[in-house]
Amino acid sequence: MLIFDISEFISLSLKPKPMDIKRFELSWQQLKSSIAKFHKSNLRFGTRQIKNKQAFNIFEGR
Repeated sequence: MLIFDISEFISLSLKPKPMDIKRFELSWQQLKSSIAKFHKSNLRFGTRQIKNKQAFNIFEGR
């Protein structure tokens, strides 16, 4: 009997559960928002770096 209970427990725990679409949509939106913020901050940082380099080149006479 114990073996049956163990095998039933394992089969139930390994069975795929239905995905909650609303939670998936929310997670997806949060992920997209995070990626957009990260990308936007990197663009600002990159632009600032380019401007600093151009200012340095002007200062150095390049």
